[in-house]
Amino acid sequence: MDKRYVVLSIDGGGVRGIMYLEILAYIEEELSKKLGRDVKVTDVVDFVIGSSAGGLTALCLAYGMSARAQRDSVEDMQKNFFDPKLKRGKLDRLRKSAFDNAGLESQIIKYMDGDKTTMGDLRKKNPHIRAAALVIEYDGKGEQGKFTPRVIDSDNPEDADKTLLEVAKATAAAPTYFDGVRMNDGKLYHDGAIFACNPSAWGIVLA
Repeated sequence: MDKRYVVLSIDGGGVRGIMYLEILAYIEEELSKKLGRDVKVTDVVDFVIGSSAGGLTALCLAYGMSARAQRDSVEDMQKNFFDPKLKRGKLDRLRKSAFDNAGLESQIIKYMDGDKTTMGDLRKKNPHIRAAALVIEYDGKGEQGKFTPRVIDSDNPEDADKTLLEVAKATAAAPTYFDGVRMNDGKLYHDGAIFACNPSAWGIVLA
């Protein structure tokens, strides 16, 4: 390799994601000052990978949203994710997740045009950035086990037609908080942080 290949791995952690957005935004601000031009963190990395809230951040970065823009929007996003009007009653929560997915969906569409943008489109928007989000596939009838780790990857042709809406919802589908997501392949997916809250090892293997 004739240059260093940089992997940015972003942990899950729900609302604690505000902390790493602050760190990434600080890096962008310092680099912008040093170089005398506007710099995004994706200008200095090659691959972003994340789980859960980190998966959402990784997809936003690959879409072209700076860490600073995400930091400034995170309060609006989370307020809508966990809108009290979308919280289900106690009886419903015996069978379903605590929150309807509508708030999560609205923010993915608002900030990433998620219902129209696919994983394949990310490479067209930012050709130098590879992006991946961790999910877990659930198969209630699976003979080898009900849960299978999966990486949804912008470099994988099989994932090219998956929309950011379904991938982002799936990586953030924390059990008891949000329902699992059935993607266009017909399979049901949940939050990747169930098996790898810190996806750095997966990033190294893929790199």
